[in-house]
Amino acid sequence: MQIQSGQVAVITGGASGIGLGLAEAFGARGLAVAIADVDPATLEGSVQALRSAGVTTVGVLTDVRDPTQVEALRDAALAELGRIDIICNNAGVVPSPMRPLWEFDLDEWYWVLDVNLRGVIHGLRSFVPHLVAQGHGHVVNTSSLAGLATVPGIAPYTASKRAVVGLSETLHAELQQHAPGVGVTVVCPARVATRLGESSEFTRPGGQPSAPSPTTEEAPPERGVITPAENAAAVIEAIESDRLHVAPGDGAHRLAARRMDLVRESLGL
Repeated sequence: MQIQSGQVAVITGGASGIGLGLAEAFGARGLAVAIADVDPATLEGSVQALRSAGVTTVGVLTDVRDPTQVEALRDAALAELGRIDIICNNAGVVPSPMRPLWEFDLDEWYWVLDVNLRGVIHGLRSFVPHLVAQGHGHVVNTSSLAGLATVPGIAPYTASKRAVVGLSETLHAELQQHAPGVGVTVVCPARVATRLGESSEFTRPGGQPSAPSPTTEEAPPERGVITPAENAAAVIEAIESDRLHVAPGDGAHRLAARRMDLVRESLGL
């Protein structure tokens, strides 16, 4: 898919971090954007900033855990912007502090899976039928390096992000059969300079912040940190080259390859 002026991108979790970086990059290419977020103050500020930069922008308060709100996001984008070409299922949270799998309580497991996995499912169910019907477009699902490699200490996050990779690969195979004009990209960044840990507190069970969270996506400490703009540039290149997997960030490919080598070794291949 070639990204062109006049197209429309819809981005969940679009008011900050990776999502806002995508909105800014799409806007710079002449696209209108609909950004969705669960935090009304951050959403309003980002809408105004994008508009001040000359980007046609609609902001829709959306909790991706609620399928009716995601459907309302689709309807609002179509009503106000007239079309949808790209859907970015990007909203996400990360648990904190890091600890072994068995020490996470069920509320935290369900919270992370509700946002990171069910949120993507709701986005796919709401937007993919529209793209299939029109015969063109692109789906971008935000996973993480944890979706490709092993990152101890954040098991709920890893489980959700690994599932997003599997969903994306399945969707890609199905669209190749039923709507080959619709592409899919799953984004698996390493460390990105965002405030994911702090923004996660907005929907944490009970509404009470836990211990201080990292302000970047979790990854081994030796990894470099990229900006949301650098991540967005990699996503745009992947869309235009119709690539299923993209892993922005220093060393992401090396860590993903290490895991695949371990799988092959375990299987005796």
